[in-house]
Amino acid sequence: MVRGCGAYADTADHITPWTKGGSSAVENLQAMCRPHNSGKRDR
Repeated sequence: MVRGCGAYADTADHITPWTKGGSSAVENLQAMCRPHNSGKRDR
């Protein structure tokens, strides 16, 4: 899957991070490329 930056989305990102009480429910996940997922951290 290609996302907004044009890179291949190869990771699942938590919209609300684990550290902020997020879950691994499908509703809380989004596809994201590895560089953007790593840069996002838990913000």
